[in-house]
Amino acid sequence: MKLFDEWQDDIVAQNGAIERLNTLASERPKEAQAIIDLISVYVRELASENPLLPLPAPPNRDELRNWGRQLTPARTDLEVAKRAMSTISEKTEGAYASLQRSNFQGHDFSRFARLRAIFDHASLNGAHFEMVNLSMSSFRYTNAEITYLAGANLSGSDCYEARFHGSDLSDANFTNADISEAKLISVDMQNARFIGATAKQTQMQGSGALGADFSHADLRFATLPDYETKNGKFRFDFKPLTGTALSNQSFAHIENPELLFPAYGDASVKLPDGLIAGVGKLSHWANEELGDKEFEFRWRAYQRSIGYTPAKS
Repeated sequence: MKLFDEWQDDIVAQNGAIERLNTLASERPKEAQAIIDLISVYVRELASENPLLPLPAPPNRDELRNWGRQLTPARTDLEVAKRAMSTISEKTEGAYASLQRSNFQGHDFSRFARLRAIFDHASLNGAHFEMVNLSMSSFRYTNAEITYLAGANLSGSDCYEARFHGSDLSDANFTNADISEAKLISVDMQNARFIGATAKQTQMQGSGALGADFSHADLRFATLPDYETKNGKFRFDFKPLTGTALSNQSFAHIENPELLFPAYGDASVKLPDGLIAGVGKLSHWANEELGDKEFEFRWRAYQRSIGYTPAKS
């Protein structure tokens, strides 16, 4: 860190050093990853200066405004460094920032068009990523409660066991992302796309999912977003589950079972009266409970039979 330590807290000099590194990355693309690694270390150190603040319990958007007033505004050199990482990510294919285990509570990334980063174990509570291209990023075990991701592109991202409780995921793109065992509880996922996503054991209860698309996603063991109707049944507002994998779930009391017809499942799924796995509208389903490997084989075969080619894992 000598390049930065030389000026200690001289923010003007720090900003100049960061800009020179940004320029150097454009001039020497083969060294772009080494440069973004250097900037990442700097960003992590600055971000760690602010202590983590506990979220309202339980976290909700109404209390976030008051909570957010406690957050210290990011230093200008930190903002310049974040912009440099975004620029390098946008111009250099495959370059990524290493921002794991860092405190970015309340930070605003929404001004950046592209940022590929590792946010594993980071704290992103109250952060803004609206409309940012975050594809192929990693959010494993990330704390992202009440985070703003509306319209963001997280396609191909790894969000294993991430916590998005109360976040805004409306119009976000999670195509082919891994959200296994993640908590998407009480989130706004209206019109979000989870096409081909891996969402095994994902918790989505209490979320608004009007127009959400789970086509060809792996939803085995997942808790899906629904709401109770006046007649005591439950209704789904997302799109039909075309090519979607279902297993070990109960749909016995849903009001619109037609959403299940284009999905693939087995006898472990509890169905409404009149529907039987392997019969009629569900004739393509297995009429027995399948092991993981056999289920995967038959499900992928069904997807191909309806014209879908699964993404390579």
